[in-house]
Amino acid sequence: MTAFRPEGGAGADQRYGDLLYAPSEILDETLRITSPHWWAALAGLASVLAGFAVWAFLGNVASSVQLTGLLVHGTGPVAARPSSAGVLSSLAVRSGQRVTAGQRVAVILTAHGRANVTSPVDGVVMPTSITAGTQVQAGSPIISVDPVSQPLRAVLLIPLADGLPVQAGFPVQLRLVSASSVIDAHGTISSLNEYPVDQASLSAQFAGLPSGTVTGGPWRLAEADLSSIGITGSGQHDVRSLGAAIPSYIQVFADAVQRSQRPVDVLIGRF
Repeated sequence: MTAFRPEGGAGADQRYGDLLYAPSEILDETLRITSPHWWAALAGLASVLAGFAVWAFLGNVASSVQLTGLLVHGTGPVAARPSSAGVLSSLAVRSGQRVTAGQRVAVILTAHGRANVTSPVDGVVMPTSITAGTQVQAGSPIISVDPVSQPLRAVLLIPLADGLPVQAGFPVQLRLVSASSVIDAHGTISSLNEYPVDQASLSAQFAGLPSGTVTGGPWRLAEADLSSIGITGSGQHDVRSLGAAIPSYIQVFADAVQRSQRPVDVLIGRF
């Protein structure tokens, strides 16, 4: 029988024996299986995963619904109306003028003589297209007065087909753009009207609403109380300090926050 013998002669025998019977100092050498760069990469990945886990369980993801609407003071501008039919003789005020409740704003020629039309509230006269010589009916609006001293609020239009996606107490953020600055406001939905309204009933409810200000419909109305107003470059302001400077019927875009969830709950809900 021929015994197995590593090739290479006696020198090979010696090396082969060294491998089989390695001295202790060889066995004690550190075995490197990865480089320091790999360990750094693994540590970074572990840190990212830990941060994601914390966010998933402790963070919040808010879902919201987008709406459009109008800003009004109080319940909205109020119309000054004659008590008798007649012909408008003259207007005693101009657009933008401040008036007080009971102040004369127009004169009507009736079958019984001249009659004054007075402002129903304190406020600012809104633009009007009516002119002297116009035939008016008893109770028809002559001019509208914006009660700017009352709190600024938002009337949000919810398309009837959308149901009621918001509830009283939901926070809301409004955005509007003026010619010179970007304005936003924050508030809370205070009430909902479950009965639908169309353009005709909306115009009847809000005196002096310019034609074409809102289109579409029917809608349900949600009202929001505002707490602060922000102006680009000027910061946030209490709504009471700036509300009077913003006229009614400014159009707004609104984001109403429906609910906040943990990210992990959102992910689980998708499966």
